[in-house]
Amino acid sequence: MESEILVERHLVKNFFSTLKFPQGKLVVFGFLCLMLITSIVSWQNLFGLSPYLSANQELVFQGHQYWRLFTSLFVHGDIAHLLSNSLFLAIFSFYSYSYFGLMSFPVIAIIGGVFASILTLWGMPANVYLVGASGIVYFLGAFWLLIYIFIERNKSLRYRILRGIGVSLVLFGPGAFSPEVSYMAHFWGFILGLIYACILFHVRKSYYYSHEEFRMDVFESHGYSPKEYQ
Repeated sequence: MESEILVERHLVKNFFSTLKFPQGKLVVFGFLCLMLITSIVSWQNLFGLSPYLSANQELVFQGHQYWRLFTSLFVHGDIAHLLSNSLFLAIFSFYSYSYFGLMSFPVIAIIGGVFASILTLWGMPANVYLVGASGIVYFLGAFWLLIYIFIERNKSLRYRILRGIGVSLVLFGPGAFSPEVSYMAHFWGFILGLIYACILFHVRKSYYYSHEEFRMDVFESHGYSPKEYQ
């Protein structure tokens, strides 16, 4: 049987192979400290600031106190609320900043959290308060999972999609219902994160793919297709 020289190309490096911004831990630590300090100020009403930090529909839209859209992201109802948000925020913010810098965290993530709060408050009773970084957490989570699907091309598209869906269900799937949780803030944060991932990837697709490096494997075949050698 006549032999044939076959060449296979394997992706060995991509955009995720090396961290782009090594200060990730410091940035995340600073952000979490700011959340802790702001929450303590609210809990203890230090300097009389507590009434000015959280947000509701009436104060923001009728009272034009728009700064509350920002400050309310850092305020939490209690220590359990703060810790639950801090865990996932630390994970997603570290990876988002380490690879994408300010284009994901903290600047864009805060903007995403603000818009999630705006959309959430529109559907809430006028005097119900909204606090917490859930919008930011879900924004970053959705952003990271979708941008992973777009860029991590050393895995099949089907594998990436199934993995993304699986991780989303595990991390963000509904648990026990709690009337104190604003699920709309979760929803809008997640949707906005997906939208932003699509926009960023579309704009910088060629840059992300320029980091790909391939290994060429050459071998001699005797009538077999390359797949039969794998």
